[in-house]
Amino acid sequence: MRCPYCNHITDDDSMFCASCGRKIEPRGNTYQHTTDEDDFDMEEERKGKSSSSSVPVIIAIIIAVCLLITAGVAAWFLLNHRTDTSSDNSVSNELKTELNQSTNKKIKEEKESKKKKEDADKAKKEDSEKEEETKEEAEAEEKTDNYILPDSSKRILADSEVSGLSKSELRLARNEIFARHGRMFDDQELQDYFNSKSWYRGTIRPEDFSESMLSETEKANIETIKKYE
Repeated sequence: MRCPYCNHITDDDSMFCASCGRKIEPRGNTYQHTTDEDDFDMEEERKGKSSSSSVPVIIAIIIAVCLLITAGVAAWFLLNHRTDTSSDNSVSNELKTELNQSTNKKIKEEKESKKKKEDADKAKKEDSEKEEETKEEAEAEEKTDNYILPDSSKRILADSEVSGLSKSELRLARNEIFARHGRMFDDQELQDYFNSKSWYRGTIRPEDFSESMLSETEKANIETIKKYE
């Protein structure tokens, strides 16, 4: 039971308040004495209860605000992270494109350089083959059309190669060895004959020519020709 004067809690069967000492009317009485002080205490108690009940509401509001702030920060971070990722991807794609272009350009240049080298080698080979072919044709022409004894300056001739020639051919064959070295002739008939040959280049006068210019093979062939001449 609560004292109506001081609001102190006392035992239900107590007749006097243990705090203020006033007599407490039994509960059955319809009369209850109250004072302004009692009313003030009760009002303060109600205010205290109201304040206590408003604390959870304030805490809930604070928590909600914190959650909103946290959500906003998280959203801002995600948005910036996505933007940075997109930017990084864009830069990465640009670098890949530049790298591919540079690689393709290098490959193209290498192919062009290789093709040019192959073309140059091919042209050089063709020129060499053509030159060799021309040389062979010239040598063949000299052997077949311009010389009586084509090998008289290169090897010892057999008697059988010389014995079948006429006296005029033997004379020309012998002087042919001298003519190869550019010797000129006092005999106009010989000079005219050798002037008609494509290989002949007369540069040495008869008096200036020496047999020391001849090889041992040529000297031996001259003696063989004279034998049959």
